[in-house]
Amino acid sequence: MAQIWTVEDEEVISTLLVDIIASMGHEPVHLYDAEELTRRLRSGVPDLMLLDLMLRGQNGFQIMK
Repeated sequence: MAQIWTVEDEEVISTLLVDIIASMGHEPVHLYDAEELTRRLRSGVPDLMLLDLMLRGQNGFQIMK
């Protein structure tokens, strides 16, 4: 089972992603913005991250830098 983080600020999309990930037997972790992601990265990294490119504040491209 992989831990998969989603970084998505749209509630409908994030709920859909979390449901799909869980239904495939993986552990979803949902984060809403760059600040929450930065805090979470201090304690470890996921097996896979799905990062929205059009987040409020910092966009996905800025985060990846």
